[in-house]
Amino acid sequence: MLQSEREAPFNTVREWQGQRDAMHLLPKRGFLAAQKKRPVGKKEMIQQSKWIYEQLPEVQKKREEEKRRSEYKSYRLRAQLYKKKVTNQLLGRKVPWN
Repeated sequence: MLQSEREAPFNTVREWQGQRDAMHLLPKRGFLAAQKKRPVGKKEMIQQSKWIYEQLPEVQKKREEEKRRSEYKSYRLRAQLYKKKVTNQLLGRKVPWN
């Protein structure tokens, strides 16, 4: 009787030995807790905080506004170049379009 009580906790492991995946041996709650408690390196911590920061709506809006400003700036530069070339052509100056 004592021997069977002593082996009772280990009998569950014998039942699971037929399964190939080691994940079944660990209880789900314990596995997740072990995964959360693992130490996080400095590099990984910086990556995570940077990714979280990039996902903020105000940061995304700021990036979109900067992109829009740079597009508008390039449009203005192209318009100025076109204007200069057209005026030079009208005045009879020989300027290539390239």
